[in-house]
Amino acid sequence: LNANKERHPETYCAVYDRCIEDEVEKRYTVKQELAILRQKDRKPKEAAEHDAYVEECKRKVKVAFGMEVKDEVQTD
Repeated sequence: LNANKERHPETYCAVYDRCIEDEVEKRYTVKQELAILRQKDRKPKEAAEHDAYVEECKRKVKVAFGMEVKDEVQTD
């Protein structure tokens, strides 16, 4: 993958993004995600759970791609 990253960065990014989408879709459909985002002010706990899940999916994919994983600190 890293060699492909150097030669074809657009393809590498597209594959990376698709892998994240695939992980998220294991739990949420696109319609469910849109509903969560639309109702985030009324259902903050559900929105926070969704956000945490997506961040975990991103972390998993970064590990699979051999990318550096940093501990993110929330500033909200």
